[in-house]
Amino acid sequence: MKVKVTHSFDIGLITSQLKEARKSCVEAAREPFATEAKRITVDEDHVDSSRYVNSISERTDFPATNKTGRGTIKPTGDDIVNILTETRDRTTLETGTAVPYAHHVERRYNIIGRGLDNAEADMHAAGGKAAIQIFSK
Repeated sequence: MKVKVTHSFDIGLITSQLKEARKSCVEAAREPFATEAKRITVDEDHVDSSRYVNSISERTDFPATNKTGRGTIKPTGDDIVNILTETRDRTTLETGTAVPYAHHVERRYNIIGRGLDNAEADMHAAGGKAAIQIFSK
């Protein structure tokens, strides 16, 4: 008795899943970064009008501390940076904040940089989990 087993791969499906997994991984990795950058901003009391903290990567609703008397300033859609770019073999996400004074805050306190460093392990874990979800459909 002979048994012959063969399997063929659907290259189109694999290519589609790889592209979807890349996009999902990049988007999932954004969340731990945003959470950590916002935590640093709040914990170190860099919140005044709350515009900066509420514009890092996604709109949130941290309250203003109103130290300068300006009150709450809500971020606009232009303040939040989330630009996803896809090519045939690369998916890139630019994320952060575009408030006019962000470069001054970053130069002085390195919030975005430290957020990336502190959240790196969680970003990898979130990306890996997102990929597994795509491939296990």
